[in-house]
Amino acid sequence: MRALSSQLGMPERSWCCTDDAGMAPPVLDLPEVSADAFSKQELQPFLRHCASCHLTNERFPPNFLSGSADQVSDKLRQCAPRMLVRLSAWLTPAEQRIKSPMPPPIALQAQGTTSQRWANSEDFEQLRSYLEELSRRGGHSSDVNELVRDGYEALPRCLPARNEPG
Repeated sequence: MRALSSQLGMPERSWCCTDDAGMAPPVLDLPEVSADAFSKQELQPFLRHCASCHLTNERFPPNFLSGSADQVSDKLRQCAPRMLVRLSAWLTPAEQRIKSPMPPPIALQAQGTTSQRWANSEDFEQLRSYLEELSRRGGHSSDVNELVRDGYEALPRCLPARNEPG
């Protein structure tokens, strides 16, 4: 702040907290993790491939893996159409994708796989099948082209807005 104030020609002042040497290191609040939710076979691929980004207390990226078993199920059902579109993007040539694929390429690299191996993997098929089922159960199509007919942004949000109940 001192350098910024100087550059802006502001009068000199005393700033607190400029020396972090005596401060404790930052600590993230751990998300609520439901052992019950992750004991379900159909959720294992989500834990393996999505948890590093989506098992948090933060709302972005959507924290659909945090909470109780019921909360995780509700979030996955709500988010299924968007997730299905993002997951299925791996089956579409890059130049034809309307949204970036999930998990992102960097996550695949971290897991030691390639986009081709991922799109042909058992976990990919399990995720896709489960998301298709959840999308249908939520009253939506399981066909990606049908889901994005009105645009990706027209799909239900993964999490309710902050001022919405739930």
